[in-house]
Amino acid sequence: MKTVAAGSASTSPSTARWRLRDVRLDLDKSTQALLARGQRMTEILKQDQYQPMPVEKQIAVIFAATNGFLDALGVPDCRRYEKELIAWLDGSQGPLLQAIVEKKT
Repeated sequence: MKTVAAGSASTSPSTARWRLRDVRLDLDKSTQALLARGQRMTEILKQDQYQPMPVEKQIAVIFAATNGFLDALGVPDCRRYEKELIAWLDGSQGPLLQAIVEKKT
């Protein structure tokens, strides 16, 4: 029987990643999709320090993410999508943003 020294029984980060990967393989497709959407939501909710995003733009980005517009993107591409969406909204959808501002108050 192999003994484990005190303090060495903890799981290393690389081992934990393998176990997490194995757990994800055991999940059905809809659960995997839900977890993947959660990762994308987490990514788009990040904001630069001291640069909060106006609420109307947050609403538009969250709407896009919850309705599946980011599902085909990789998580690293979500911030780029967010920036491009906001640029498009600023450039050609000013009345939509204004309507969101007026509705929220």
